[in-house]
Amino acid sequence: MSIVTQGARSADFLLSEASGERSRAQINLLATAVAISAGTIVALSGAGYAPYEPVEPDPENPAEAPALAILYNNKPASEDAQLAAAIVRDAEVDRSLLIGLDETAEAALIAQGIIIRPA
Repeated sequence: MSIVTQGARSADFLLSEASGERSRAQINLLATAVAISAGTIVALSGAGYAPYEPVEPDPENPAEAPALAILYNNKPASEDAQLAAAIVRDAEVDRSLLIGLDETAEAALIAQGIIIRPA
């Protein structure tokens, strides 16, 4: 018998969200060479979103908070941009299921009204 390892499930990281579609938005996910899992933090980069790359903060030259979102469901690798659903505001999420979270991302998400709960 073979063992199957289950990856991230759609919205597994999501604890609660605002009524209707207030918490979600449709985003343009830029081309990616690898599949991206639900719960991955993505950052606005030009004409769309790409996986967030953590950066070391510079205390002498603080950067503006990036526009971030949390990918709602798994997306396959693609040579072209693709539409995706993302959590962008007014939600509670499970810290342990977020991919790419650092202090800068956490501060930006909190500023957008996303509450990050401990596991």
